[in-house]
Amino acid sequence: MEGDATLPYRVATMQHLVTTEALLVSLRSDVRAGRRDTTIARWAGDLLGTTRMLRDSPAGEDPQLKRLLEDLELVLAQIARLPGARGEAADLSLIDDAVQRRQLMTRLRAITPGT
Repeated sequence: MEGDATLPYRVATMQHLVTTEALLVSLRSDVRAGRRDTTIARWAGDLLGTTRMLRDSPAGEDPQLKRLLEDLELVLAQIARLPGARGEAADLSLIDDAVQRRQLMTRLRAITPGT
């Protein structure tokens, strides 16, 4: 039964997407408040690795989910590379713009149950 074999990947993917959504909400809050939580870059780096693994797993065989994971990969890579103290306001604003342009929050909420 193929559906049973992919269930762990689907569960892991949904959990990952919920966590990624939380990061993006935190980022947006920081951008609007004009502050930066330095742990966000590390958090994004952790999520980036998981995003790449899920993209290459059976979960990435779903075309809609694969596109979402690819878009998240790009944004998470940008967040993970944020500089420490200098130039971050402009960088954060550009990343937030990319999140909005790619409609990542809308797409995340559409695919994850109960968020």
